[in-house]
Amino acid sequence: MKELVIKTSLFIGLSSLLVACGGGSDTNAESSHEAQQVNPTAVNSQPQVEPKTHNETQPEKQLEKEQPQDREDKNQLQPEQPKNQNTREDKPAHTPSSQPAVVKVYADSDINTEWFGMKTSKYHSPTVINENRNNVEIYDLVLVENPDDQTKYDKTKSKQTTIALRKEGETSHYSHGKLNYSFDLVNGNIYYGYYLKPEADYKNSYLTYSYAFDKSIEDNRSLANYSAKYSQYGGFSFSVKIGNDYIQQFGDVDLIYTNGRISGEITNPHSSEVNNKIFDLEGKERELIIRPNKDNEYKLSSNGGDNMSMQLHLINSNQKEYIIGAGKAENYYGVLFAEKKENE
Repeated sequence: MKELVIKTSLFIGLSSLLVACGGGSDTNAESSHEAQQVNPTAVNSQPQVEPKTHNETQPEKQLEKEQPQDREDKNQLQPEQPKNQNTREDKPAHTPSSQPAVVKVYADSDINTEWFGMKTSKYHSPTVINENRNNVEIYDLVLVENPDDQTKYDKTKSKQTTIALRKEGETSHYSHGKLNYSFDLVNGNIYYGYYLKPEADYKNSYLTYSYAFDKSIEDNRSLANYSAKYSQYGGFSFSVKIGNDYIQQFGDVDLIYTNGRISGEITNPHSSEVNNKIFDLEGKERELIIRPNKDNEYKLSSNGGDNMSMQLHLINSNQKEYIIGAGKAENYYGVLFAEKKENE
């Protein structure tokens, strides 16, 4: 009897197991069907998860190898390179209007040899010079190697010489950090500027101002009824006596012709004063008088003692008009240059 009970229990257990297995097969088949419905969608939207053969894997590895390189190249060539171009040596190429692409250079032979010029310094009134742009007088100053209390410039090496101005614009020269000369060449047929010259004891130096122009471009017409406006930023270069020394300064020029009469002013653009006038301008035709303004910062006399008389020259050059001149007063001297402003 006991044996029969055990067999009956075993039979019942096996039957239950078979029923359970049958139900499980239906569930697995349904799950397998769902997987078959989902997997094609996943494969279509994300081909990279599809099982790969040996032939497919090699190109994919190559693609994976190239994609980071492509991203790296794009990061280097697109965002960074233009940034470098805009902030370093290539920037002028993108802003041609702010800087001339080509600087005009003049040949020594391309010149009319008949020029007129003048120079002035603290020691002499304006005097005529025989110069043109090919032989501009300067002084080549050389400092002594070991300066002492007796001398500053080397007497044997410092000498008077000439230079040629060939490039349009400013030409400057520095020696041991000190400016020896500076000139502006305009249209190849006008120049003006200054150079340092040593004192007799070679301990110090002073500035000499000079200008010259091709005589064939001077406008000698009558100015009795002439009306025009001339202006120039920093157009008046001058040295003014402050204490025992002469200090170089620059002023903005605004000069007006009204029926041959001259008016205007020279101002200090860097002054913090409400009245930044340095000089008042007056005169007639080519005779300019530069009168210190009563509130000028240099304490120059406005009562006539520090008035400067200057002979002006009108110049027509390359379809533009200019005025130029040099002068000396009791406590200052210099050179003036300005360009005519159209429709003003």
